Amino acid sequence: MLNLVLLPPIVLYFFAAKWRLFGLLVPTYWVSEAVLALAEENVKFWGYWLGGTAYHLLCICCCFLDLTACFIKRFDRLSF
Repeated sequence: MLNLVLLPPIVLYFFAAKWRLFGLLVPTYWVSEAVLALAEENVKFWGYWLGGTAYHLLCICCCFLDLTACFIKRFDRLSF
C-alpha cells in the first residue's frame, strides 16, 4: 500500500508543470512538491505548505464528520 501512496508524486515529477495538476488530490503530492521547492530554494514552498496543510485538514474533517455520522446512526439504532 505504501507504494500506491508514493507512486503518484514520483510519476508526476517527470511530467510538465501543467500535467502536475492531476496530483492535487493525492495527499503526498503536496509534501513532495514542498520538498522539491525547498530544495530549489523556491518561494513556492510556502504555497505548497499552506495548501497541503489546508488539504490535509479538509480530509481529516471530512473523515471525522463521516465517522461521527456513522456513530450517530448506530447509536440511534441501539437506543429505545
